[in-house]
Amino acid sequence: TSGLYYDTLSNSVGCDSVVTLDLTIHNSIATNDSAVACDNYNWNGNVYDTSGIYIDTLQTIHGCDSVVTLNLTINNSVATNDSITACDSFTWNGTTYTTSGIYTQTLQTINGCDSVVTMDITINPSPVFTFPQDTLTACDVDSILVDAGAGYNFYAWSNGANTQQIYAVNNGTYSVTVTDANGCTDSDDVLVDILNVDIVQNDT
Repeated sequence: TSGLYYDTLSNSVGCDSVVTLDLTIHNSIATNDSAVACDNYNWNGNVYDTSGIYIDTLQTIHGCDSVVTLNLTINNSVATNDSITACDSFTWNGTTYTTSGIYTQTLQTINGCDSVVTMDITINPSPVFTFPQDTLTACDVDSILVDAGAGYNFYAWSNGANTQQIYAVNNGTYSVTVTDANGCTDSDDVLVDILNVDIVQNDT
């Protein structure tokens, strides 16, 4: 403890020698600290990249030990790669892409660290499909051939057929969705009008 201390000694001839000591005690210091960082943390000139408890001994202004204990949590950034194929365009995190390419976005993890996502986007154009005529008309036939044309991988007609051609036996609108080799689609419809003409002979 700091304070004034006295001691009485005897000198060489047997007389008292009173000694007064003005003593100042500076205590060592022990402190605890904590930190959370992304990827690494620089502490007193040292770089740490792993969570843990670290101890460092410094010097106070009086030259005494200052022991600091650091409870360190390191949250790592994340880097991921992904790929996707889309028709015409692709919207990713609010951004719409219409051209194939490799794109990078930097997001945030739940711990507030960077999440760098690299996306390989392939954009395929949808086919452009239309019937040559809006209406197919024929007289006195049982059905009309409706042809969606060659070059597609899949056909889906409104009547449930999956062929390139169908025979329409009823009047009405027939629609078809065509799918190309990339899985992209387009649709169109055609009106079928079968005219049945009854010839009435009038004998007079």
